[in-house]
This record gives sequence, structure tokens and C-alpha cells, in this order.
Amino acid sequence: MVIGRCDSGVANRVLPGGASFMDLISAAAPSSKNDGQFVGAVTKRAVGWKKAGLISGRDQGAITSCAARSK
Repeated sequence: MVIGRCDSGVANRVLPGGASFMDLISAAAPSSKNDGQFVGAVTKRAVGWKKAGLISGRDQGAITSCAARSK
């Protein structure tokens, strides 16, 4: 997944509801009032994906890192 200009190296998966990881990350951007809120929203999603066994801890870190560098 590419967040901003940062390639996290994590595959963009489609979740059971039909939305992809990137769909959910993209949805966080307009609703975030500042960079910190965006990074927090993306981190929360990444933590949930890790807890659900959809990504590894390394993937979670890569996603969060790219979110922090994207804005």
C-alpha cells in the first residue's frame, strides 16, 4: 500500500465487507482535522488488523510509519 508517497510494502487486502485497507485509510484523511488525528486513525485501524491476524506487527509498523510521513 502506498500512503501519500510512502510505500509501506504491505499488500492492500479486501476485507469481508468489501472495503480494502486503502479504502479505510483514505476515509480517515478527510475526517482528520490535523496530521496527528490522521496518524491516530490509521494506527487504530492497523492495530485492529494486527489483532485480527490480517497483518504482522512489522506490517503494522510500516503502515503507521507511512501515515506519519504522508502529511
